[in-house]
Parts: sequence; C-alpha cells; structure tokens
Amino acid sequence: MAIKAFLITLFVSSALFLLYDIEAIKDNIQQEEKPLVSFYDSISYSLDQESVKSIVRSSEAYMYKKREEMVNATMLSRDDKRTVANFLKSDFATKVGDDFYFEGNVFFQSKEGLELTTEQLEYNSNNKIVKNYLAFEIDHDGNRYKGERLFYDSQNSVLKAYDIKFLLKGSND
Repeated sequence: MAIKAFLITLFVSSALFLLYDIEAIKDNIQQEEKPLVSFYDSISYSLDQESVKSIVRSSEAYMYKKREEMVNATMLSRDDKRTVANFLKSDFATKVGDDFYFEGNVFFQSKEGLELTTEQLEYNSNNKIVKNYLAFEIDHDGNRYKGERLFYDSQNSVLKAYDIKFLLKGSND
C-alpha cells in the first residue's frame, strides 16, 4: 500500500512539474514580439502637401507595435526647398517615432558635402540632428577627420566632435 501511495505521489508531482515547464515555455514564446507586417524590397515615401519629404528603401522591413526594423536601409530626406538634404545608408536600421538608429557600415552624406562613415548612428528625421557615440571618419572638402563622438545639426550646419584628429589637404597631395 505504501509503494502504491508513493508511486501515485511521484506520478502527480512529475505531471505537475512537466506542466509547469510547458507553461514557462509558452510564456517565453508569447513574450517574443512578432512583426505585425513584413515587407521585402520595400520603398516608403513620406509626403507633405507639396512634395515627397523622404524616401526610405530596404531589402526587408518589419513593422512592430512601436518600432520598425529595416535590413539594408537607405534613406533620402529633402529640405524645405525640395533639394536632397541628407542621405543615409546602413546594414540595419530601427525607427522609433522620428528617431532612426542605424547600425553596421553606416554612411551619411549631407547637402554641404560632408560624408561620414561609422558603425552606429542616430538620426532624428524631424530636426535633422545626427548623433554618434563611436569612432567615426568624415570627409569634407578633401579633408579627412577622425573622432570618437559626434553631434551634427544638418539644418544649421553645426558640427561638434570629440577626440578629433584631422589631416588638412596640402599642396603636395
């Protein structure tokens, strides 16, 4: 009789333990956010009343509740005069509201001819401000700059950089 009670207790406890693990696995699966919409070879246009404000192109795009993710992202924005203001390109981009976060082989070009390469970049599409907290390299008017952190207001052409090193264009170059 004691063996029978022991086996029943063992069976019930193992069944409860098994159900507990399955519930934990289900909770983990439900917590992983899945995209609401997926696009492949997508092009997105932002329009105002008069023209196209920006164009975003990607090989893959995923829309979630509060963000968008893009693979091989390219973004072109225009200023108020409808000329190209900024061009951005990267391996991966995330958009949350007006903020874009670019990662991997990031290339940025402003209408003033400033070309920036880095591995990570933040860009606000509303106020056209670029921020970077990693090493970067800039080409501008034949001069090359290297630095660690960057703040660039592309509407007002204000550039602030830290730990910057530069090579001036010389007559022998």
